[in-house]
Amino acid sequence: MRNFRTIALLSTLALLLIASPLAQAAAPAGDPLLWSELPELPPLPGQPSQPGLAGAFTGVHNDALILAGGANFPAGLPWDTLADGSKPRKIYQRDIYVLQKNGDAYQWSIAETTLPNGYSYGVSIPTKEGLLCVGGEWREYDADGNAKKFSSDKVFRLEHRGDGKIHIAEEFPELPAVCSALSGAKVGHKIYIVGLVGGDNGTPQTNQLWSLDLSQAKDKSAFVWKTHTPFPGPPRSHHITVGSHDGHKKCLFLFSGRQKDPTRGWQFLTDAWKFDGTKWTRLADVGTNASGKPAVCVMAGTGIETGANHIAIFGGADGKLFKEVEQELPKRIQQLRDAGKTAEADALAKTQFDLYTTHPGFSRDILVYHTITDTWRAGGQLPESKIAGLTVGSHVTATAVKWGDDILIPSGEVRPAVRSPKIWKATPRKAASFGTLNFAILAGYLLALVAMGVYFSRREKTTDDFFKASGRIPWWAAGLSIFGTQLSAITFMAIPAKSFATDWQWSVMNLTIIAVAPFIIFLFLPFYRRLNVTTAYEYIEKRFNLTIRLIASAMFILFQFARIGVVLFLPSIALSIVTGIDIQTCILVMGALSILYTVLGGIEAVIWTDVIQVFVL
Repeated sequence: MRNFRTIALLSTLALLLIASPLAQAAAPAGDPLLWSELPELPPLPGQPSQPGLAGAFTGVHNDALILAGGANFPAGLPWDTLADGSKPRKIYQRDIYVLQKNGDAYQWSIAETTLPNGYSYGVSIPTKEGLLCVGGEWREYDADGNAKKFSSDKVFRLEHRGDGKIHIAEEFPELPAVCSALSGAKVGHKIYIVGLVGGDNGTPQTNQLWSLDLSQAKDKSAFVWKTHTPFPGPPRSHHITVGSHDGHKKCLFLFSGRQKDPTRGWQFLTDAWKFDGTKWTRLADVGTNASGKPAVCVMAGTGIETGANHIAIFGGADGKLFKEVEQELPKRIQQLRDAGKTAEADALAKTQFDLYTTHPGFSRDILVYHTITDTWRAGGQLPESKIAGLTVGSHVTATAVKWGDDILIPSGEVRPAVRSPKIWKATPRKAASFGTLNFAILAGYLLALVAMGVYFSRREKTTDDFFKASGRIPWWAAGLSIFGTQLSAITFMAIPAKSFATDWQWSVMNLTIIAVAPFIIFLFLPFYRRLNVTTAYEYIEKRFNLTIRLIASAMFILFQFARIGVVLFLPSIALSIVTGIDIQTCILVMGALSILYTVLGGIEAVIWTDVIQVFVL
């Protein structure tokens, strides 16, 4: 018996010493995302090609990717001249594209349903019921080709009903005001919209923040937009808004953007903010200390929540070329023309034109923000693509969406006025294979626990053997077993994580184990020993009656059922990450094996397996 316990203990420790460096060697390297292309957007209806769409409503519903509306220049770029001498118009499309997959194959279709207007640059928020579309803008042209831009306060939902068919649900309240430059996110069951009001006819621009509680959809009196205090930063457009958890609660995060200051011209913002439902908090500027780089503007980029406490920002524009082309060069050209220096003005105008047509594209950098530590890090780069013979970077005025475990960035703008029909898919890089040897060590460890249950089952002759091992357990093994029972995945994973995310008050619970130990040793144990009872419930029956005992034991069993769910789930997460095994499988295997060796070996198997597991912990 003693030799068996010694061999089992030493063997387990040896396996753990071997497994430690192997686990370190299996850590993944390189960019965390693997990029690939999905089929490009199909041609525009009745047209031979598809230039791509900027600002389309984008989301996934019922296992289908939806792209609705969006703006482009199907007849040519805005600086081109058409055969009739006119300039190509910016067209706001009404068509709805649906991408479905069958295994590894993807297929586009164009829905029979179209949008009521050619919306673009609105907010797309995927929900279980469908893709919520908020706001946006469109244009109308008069007989002379002059455009008038309209902003929308409409809210509707696109529902994919299979076979590429789309239904439009319009039972949503309109926004409190017609608003431009929207962004938004879903935080819990609420939709938050950040927008810009004013700026026309010299009126001051102001930030706006509204929320709509989707859980109140059946109560029309409560299903209304609520106005909140807007963030204290400068009024802006082209900002990025994402919902994520900061350790305490789910919050709204807002990053970057650009401001048209009436006196200083375009300002490109790098600030970041968090709204927790009641107040705004200033965060670290975008990209601060990420790979040693200073803060950066990522206007018109796209962001998405990744994992429990991370936000990924894909690309965006830093505004340097935009400011030169849209503000500085036009001002200098006008000054030269006013001074009668036509040749110099024409040369500078050509430089401006060349900057438009040879624009290198937008930033390919991926920045990752940690919502708990308020820090930034580099997250790799977006893939390059070729458009009109030029290598370009990220897709701006696009919406990143999740489709299963993948992240999709469909279409968007890759250079000024230039769209792309490409659909990029980012798949999280899997960790290196766990390896045959590591699996053998893991299997050997689990089987050893079951073998101990089988071994000790041979010694069980009476219920006294099963429940008390007939007094054969040494004091130190019983002590280690109690210690190991009190410490679980909650102790090693949940409480440290919660303390890290919030504060140290959660860790105080662990100290109570030490605090109550003297009371148990000097009061409870001598009392139960004198009565010669096995459990507290046996004493409860003697003190009261069987009914009270059954109620007390049932309450304890229900509590343990709830606790076991967490205790099994947490290590299953870790085991799934390092092995690639499905979490449900991990839970079933660990649960079945624990039940097996416990039922077979009784308390003796439990105690000696606990001794081993204490060393593991």
